[in-house]
Amino acid sequence: MWSKKLLSHFPLQVAGRFGVWRLVSLLVFGFLAGSFLVSSYFVYNHIFHTLDAATTIVALNASLNDTIDVANFIKAEKMLQQKQSVSLLPPIIRFPFNYGKIISSTIGVSPITTPTLIRRPSPL
Repeated sequence: MWSKKLLSHFPLQVAGRFGVWRLVSLLVFGFLAGSFLVSSYFVYNHIFHTLDAATTIVALNASLNDTIDVANFIKAEKMLQQKQSVSLLPPIIRFPFNYGKIISSTIGVSPITTPTLIRRPSPL
């Protein structure tokens, strides 16, 4: 009985010339409102998770009792300064492709010579 009264408020046929557009506009508005609500919940939830994580980090940092090894800190600081300083090139730069004489460890091999061209007499 109550279902007939409820269905009487929602006509199944869309009346009028712009009935389809009314239905489409209601659906679009409902979609926009729903997406706004879901986005708001997402932002609200993640902001509070971020704040909670930040307070946890602050609380953990306050309870740490680590001591710093000063000798290793000074050593690391010097290494960092040495790394950042400009290094100068040595005055004599070695030429890596100048091999000089080729020394062979094998016995009885003649030294490397350049081939010579033998000219044949022309047939004329």
